[in-house]
Amino acid sequence: EAFLTSSFAGLQEPMRNIYLGVSVENKARSEQRVGPMMRLHSMGWKTVVSYEPALGPVDWSEWDFIDGLICGGESGVGARIMHPYLARSARDFCVKNKIPFFFKQWGEWAPLSKIDERTTFKTKPVDMGGTLMFKVGKGMAGCSLDGREWKEMPGAAG
Repeated sequence: EAFLTSSFAGLQEPMRNIYLGVSVENKARSEQRVGPMMRLHSMGWKTVVSYEPALGPVDWSEWDFIDGLICGGESGVGARIMHPYLARSARDFCVKNKIPFFFKQWGEWAPLSKIDERTTFKTKPVDMGGTLMFKVGKGMAGCSLDGREWKEMPGAAG
């Protein structure tokens, strides 16, 4: 609250070439950050959400004001698995509300459909509600969600 007041109070108009964003990785962070972002949007600022690493479900229903959403899994040593449902629910929310959706990456783990016979597995598969996830590294995991790369940008939804 104090940040919003002190940082933006002196501006006459929002800057049209600047997007203000926030990271949201789960429900708790979403609940903490939706109010301030909504206020920025109501002041006329363009707003985006980075749902990465996507670690838990988010109720996106209060976020229908955003101008874009970036989603991705975690990479690096000790990366946690992003359940495919999390990426799909974010994408479906964006499609329904005509919000640009950018799927950045699966992270270190990928669903079975992304694997071919040359893949080297770093661990045993993990069953995520009927979807087998394999730790293959972010380069091999890629960024295709349900057979499509989602690279939509704010101001250029398609």
